[in-house]
Amino acid sequence: MMVNKRGVNKTVSDQAIHLDLVAKAQGIPGAENYFVDLPESSKNNLTYGALLNCYCKELMTGKAEALIEKMKELNLPLDSYTYNVWMRTLAAVNDISGVERVIEEMKRDAEDTDDWTTYSNIASIYATF
Repeated sequence: MMVNKRGVNKTVSDQAIHLDLVAKAQGIPGAENYFVDLPESSKNNLTYGALLNCYCKELMTGKAEALIEKMKELNLPLDSYTYNVWMRTLAAVNDISGVERVIEEMKRDAEDTDDWTTYSNIASIYATF
């Protein structure tokens, strides 16, 4: 837990939400600075996922992919939500081969690939191409 200036204990989930709000208010540089300043104990799949979501919203595919690789290096759990966020971003920049690569990675590596959100997401991506 992280204690802020007012003495409020923030959970890692709170920090992930805060990171998203910082990105909305200060842009990606602000979110990155917030992330860097987090204690190492708060850098888990929730805060990495929040930063990934920020990159994906801004269609920063290079940074998103680098962050995914970092998450893999750290052995953070990658779930279907993480892969779905990444696929939607690749689809938004018309990178269908990237989407297909992510689908294969997800089948191989994700812990929970059998959900309807994933199938729906993949179907909607293919429908737009």
